[in-house]
Amino acid sequence: MIRSDKSVSGVAFSLDTETGFKDVIMIDAAYGLGESIVQGIVNPDEYYVFKTTLAQGYKPIIKKQLGDKKVKMIYSQSKAHPVKKIAVLKKDQERFALTDAEILALAKMVHTIDTYYSKRNKRWMPMDVEWAKDGIDGKIYIVQARPETIHGNEKRCVYATYALSKKTSSDDILTTGLSIGKKIVSGIARVVKSAKDIEKVAPGE
Repeated sequence: MIRSDKSVSGVAFSLDTETGFKDVIMIDAAYGLGESIVQGIVNPDEYYVFKTTLAQGYKPIIKKQLGDKKVKMIYSQSKAHPVKKIAVLKKDQERFALTDAEILALAKMVHTIDTYYSKRNKRWMPMDVEWAKDGIDGKIYIVQARPETIHGNEKRCVYATYALSKKTSSDDILTTGLSIGKKIVSGIARVVKSAKDIEKVAPGE
């Protein structure tokens, strides 16, 4: 069992969850069990790492925001209530829960997971990751990884152009008008002389 109750834990995303910006890794960290962040009972530290230069070997921590981290969740001796909340020491509240080296190491893990699942699914797949640092061996572990569902399922804006496969002459043009978009379709053209005939238009015409 990972003893994050004696250390730090949190969540990480391979994108900015507010804007959907895909080139950053966002990490939240707080003392104790990660459930305190999931339940929203603690204001965690927040770190942003830039993916592109991270992959190039740099140390691109672009933002560090200190959370108050006033309480932490730890294991209790009660079988009825296996966890409990306790106050965090003032000196620990006023310092970052992770070192820069730990932030970068965790960001690399998240980036690796993002890259693997995106390649496996043949499309960008941002990840929602839960992590924990063991207070005994000092190592950071990934405890869960799943696709981020809000921005990950959005359809990306695509610019597409269309052209006829063969050349046409002016004699081939039957009519012209003001277009509201650019696309090519084919099918049957039915002449509708009045609104009364609109019911005669079949699907695909």
